[in-house]
Amino acid sequence: MHTDLARHRALTAPLAAAALALALALAVAGTALCAAPAGLAGPGPNAIGPVGVVSNNDSKPTPPTKPEPKPKKHPKDQPPADKEQGPPGPGKRITVPASLILFATAGFRYQDPNYYACTATSVMDMLNFIKIGDQGGTGFKWEVRLGSAARDSILAWERTHDTLAGGNGSDPHGWRNALNYYGYGSAYLYTSARVYEDYSFSSYERAVKSAVRAMVRFHKPVGIAAWRGTHAHMLTGYDGLVGDPFAVDAAGKYTNTFTIAALFLTDPLEASAVVNKRVTYTTLGSTTNNRIRYQPYYETDSPYDDAYTAGVVRARDEWYGRWVTIAPKK
Repeated sequence: MHTDLARHRALTAPLAAAALALALALAVAGTALCAAPAGLAGPGPNAIGPVGVVSNNDSKPTPPTKPEPKPKKHPKDQPPADKEQGPPGPGKRITVPASLILFATAGFRYQDPNYYACTATSVMDMLNFIKIGDQGGTGFKWEVRLGSAARDSILAWERTHDTLAGGNGSDPHGWRNALNYYGYGSAYLYTSARVYEDYSFSSYERAVKSAVRAMVRFHKPVGIAAWRGTHAHMLTGYDGLVGDPFAVDAAGKYTNTFTIAALFLTDPLEASAVVNKRVTYTTLGSTTNNRIRYQPYYETDSPYDDAYTAGVVRARDEWYGRWVTIAPKK
C-alpha cells in the first residue's frame, strides 16, 4: 500500500471508529464529492450498522457560480484518459433501444438532511434501481434500502475507503468502492472483479457516449462527478438514440458516430429539483445553469493512491480537468 495512503488509513480509522461508538458528527471542512467500521461486516440485509456520520449542517450545497472556472495547471504525466470497457466479442449482439429508463421511484431518496452524503445517497439509489430492475447479475447482494442510518453508514465506510484528505464527503474512489462493496462484497473491490469502475475522459462527448454505452450494455445507472467535482449526479436513462453505439473503426476503437437526443439526470439534493429530469444532450454539456451542467473535475483534495488498483497514482491526477464517470463494466 502506498505510504501516504497507509498514513491516511491510520489517521482516519480511529476517527471513524470513535464516530461509530459515540454517534458524533464529523466536523472537518472539505469540498470534495459530498478494516470496515463496526456494524459493516459485509453486504446484505445485516450489513448496515450504527450511524457513522451525522450531518447537522444547515448550509445546503450550491453549484459553482461562475460559468467557467480558472483551473490550475494540469498535472504532469497524467494517466491516460478515455479508457472504458472494450467492444463486445465477435458474434455477441447487444440490443440497443432508442430510449431507456433505469430510474425507479420506489428506490429513490434524497440525501437531505445530510448535505455531505451525495455519494453515499447515490450508492443507495443506484443499487436500489439495480435491485428493482433485477439487473444485479451474479453475486448481487443488495436489498432495497431508503433509511437515513443506511445512508450515513455508507458514508462512514466510504470515508475509510477513498483517497480523500480530510473533508466530510467522499470522492469517486469512495463512491466506486461502496457500489462494489455493498452491491457485491469485498472481493469485488479489486480491478479484475469490479462491477463498477471510475473513468475519466478528455471530452464531454466521450464521457457521455461511454455512459450511454454502459447503460445500454448493462442496464445499470451511471454516476457522474458534478459541479466540477464537488457533487454527485446520476444518469438514469436516455432517449432519442440513433445509430450504433458499439460501432468500431479498423483499429477496433469506438467511432462514437451515434447520437442521442437527451439524458435523464437525477440529483440526490432536494433543492436541485432534478429527479429523472430529461435534459437534452446539448444542454447538459453547455448550459449556463451550473446546477445541471456536466463539466470537468477540478478538485485537488484526493492526493492518495487507490489501494485497490495496481500501481501508484495520485487519485486527483486521474481526474483533474477531465469528465469523470462511475460506470458499470459488467
